[in-house]
Amino acid sequence: AGVLSIEVKQLRLEAPFKINVHAELWINNPNGWPMSGAIEVLDANVTSLDKNDGQSPQLYIGTANLLQPVKIATHTNTTFTVELNEGISPSEAPLRERLAADCGPGSKERTT
Repeated sequence: AGVLSIEVKQLRLEAPFKINVHAELWINNPNGWPMSGAIEVLDANVTSLDKNDGQSPQLYIGTANLLQPVKIATHTNTTFTVELNEGISPSEAPLRERLAADCGPGSKERTT
């Protein structure tokens, strides 16, 4: 299993604050019958890490969810999508500040 891509589709740093993240994940099933399955529900907590200070706390962003159930057939590598669509509360100033510093218009790298 792994991450194929992660893309921030929307990051609004003015009120109302909002973030939308689209992630493509994959899972490999090299097995034959009877080893197949499905993912019906997937909830993933998404946090922000400080890229410049490994000692800084993780800041909770929200929960990413599976867009639709995924069937995992035998002998396949299956790609599926999860999305995070969250409003960011005005009280979450540390998260807004981190995202603005890492991804805002004044940021050189625009990554977090």
